[in-house]
Parts: sequence; structure tokens; C-alpha cells
Amino acid sequence: MTLRSLIFKMRSNQLCVREKILRMYTDNKQMSASQIGKQVGCCAKTVYNTLRRIRATQSVERKPGSGRKKGPIHQKLEAKVVKTVANNRSMSERDIAKKCKTSRSMVTRVKNRNNFKSYSKKKVPKRSLQQLNLAIRRARKLYALLTQCDTCIVMDDETYIKTDFSQIAGKQYYSARPGELLDESETSIRIEKFGSKKLIWQAICQCGKASKIFSTNGVLNSDTYITECLRKRLLPFLQSHVGSTTFWPDLASIHYSRKTLNWLEANNVCYVAKDMNPPNVPELRPIERYWSVLKGRLRKDGRLNKSDADFSRIVAKVSGQIDREVLQNLMSTIKRKLRSFARLTLKT
Repeated sequence: MTLRSLIFKMRSNQLCVREKILRMYTDNKQMSASQIGKQVGCCAKTVYNTLRRIRATQSVERKPGSGRKKGPIHQKLEAKVVKTVANNRSMSERDIAKKCKTSRSMVTRVKNRNNFKSYSKKKVPKRSLQQLNLAIRRARKLYALLTQCDTCIVMDDETYIKTDFSQIAGKQYYSARPGELLDESETSIRIEKFGSKKLIWQAICQCGKASKIFSTNGVLNSDTYITECLRKRLLPFLQSHVGSTTFWPDLASIHYSRKTLNWLEANNVCYVAKDMNPPNVPELRPIERYWSVLKGRLRKDGRLNKSDADFSRIVAKVSGQIDREVLQNLMSTIKRKLRSFARLTLKT
């Protein structure tokens, strides 16, 4: 539909509305403007204005050139708002309105007329130029390796989770009627500055599977990592796969210690070599987003775990309730994102 035909259609619809208003008013002059508006599908003010114009012009047609003019009324204000937006892309509409001495709604209209849209900023890691170039070079090697064979990529990672699930970071809400007084426990969250927390380890893969969880009160060293994570949990997890697998750890020191590498080679585990592993690229590792999903579900649980057994049991239960499709969707974009990152231009 062309612009001309669209304008003609709009004018025809407006003419039909005015004709309906006149017909209903003529048939029953006792009807109020609000009643006529409800029948026609417009407001009472439109009925008042339509009847007033009909009495003055004796016609349902509008006077040529009447109506709201298109385009900005204050061109200087329009140009000032556009210039302000272009000079500072992060400025809020409220601040722009204060600077240009206008209303926020005016700023919104100006941005819409000039095709400005608001987007959320993405969180990206702070990388040095040397680190970025190294990450790009390694990403190219890793992408070439992963595209040579059809293999299931397996990732592992560690994170800390507070033992009081209600204190896990994230927005929480409550419902109340206006003026209703609720207990403080329902309207606020008591946050401990140095609350107790536990370290958990887990591995996930492209098939949508997740390994058993290991939790500890301390930190991981090479011996604990090999015994509890690799031997007891990762190796059975890899052996449960029918096809080949490729283990992609992050660059934590325990993941590439001499003891760990010797264990991986002795057990014939195919892993990403250190010179192919891009540094500081959490956007390429979907397991980082998996932690957000897991912590969000634990926060909804909101209970305080008084023992290590309770903590491990509940975390394992919640992890098992995450659908396989969720993990598959998280891991399905690994190669595509790795390719996009590898195609970035090296900076000097």
C-alpha cells in the first residue's frame, strides 16, 4: 500500500466517523456526546468538535488545510535535541529534556521522528590490547580444530554460591495493596556482607547433559581437582557419550598444571591445548550463562542450608530440574560465536 493510498484510507475512515456521529445525533438528539462516542468508537471531545464544525460549515467534510500539521513545530528545539543525542549516546531522556529545557515526552517524540532507538549496553570483559590479539589468534586455531571433526564440546567451570539462597544476587519482588503494612521479612532482604558460601564445580556439554556437582568449603587445588572433579565426575560423564568429545576448560592454573595434563593424557581425554584456548572470553563460554540460570532457580528456592549435605542435595536437585533443551540452546551457538570472534581484526 502506497503512502498516498494510506492517507486516502485514513481520510475515508475519518469521514465515515463524522457521518456516523451526524446520523446518530440526528436520529436521537437526547443522546449525550459520551454515549454517541461509545457507539461510534471515539471520545466525547471528538463528538463535540465534530458537531460544532458541522453547525458552522453545514458539511461533514473538513476545511482544506485544517488539522494538525506534520513535522516539528519548533525546528530549533528539534535540532538541539538531535544534536544532544548524537553527542552523548548514553544520556537519558530525562537528562536530555533538562538540558534542552523541554519535556521528556517531547524528547521521546523527537527521537522517534529521527529514528533513534534505545538499546541495553552489553557487559564485556575488560581486555588489554595484547590480551585481545592473543584471544583472536587462539580463537582462530580453536575454530579450525573444532570444525575438522564432529565432536561434542564439554565445558567445566567453578563458581561460588551463598549457602543462604535468598541472598543470591538478583531482583526479588513482593505484592501488596496500597497502604498495606507487611512484615519486614516480606519487603526486604537481609544481606550479610561476608556471608558463608561454597564453591561448586560442574561440567556441561552440547548434548544437553550436565555432570554431577562437586561442592567444597575451600578452594580447588590440582590434587582435589583431579580426584573429585576429573576422576569421579568428568571421566564417567565423558564415557557416557556415544561419540567423541572435546574437553574445553578455562585457563585457571589448576586446569593446565602438569599433574592435570598428565592425568588427561593418561586417560585419553581429548582436550583443548593451552595455546589454542583464548584468554578472558566468557562470552564464548555458555557455562557462564548456565550459572545464571542455576543461581536464579536457587534464589527462588530461598532457603537457608544449615549443613553441607543439605546444600549439595538441593543444588544437585535444582540442577537436575533444568531441562535438557535449555542446555542445548546455551551450547548450540559455541561454534558460531567462536567464528565471529575469530574474524575480528587484529589491532595494533
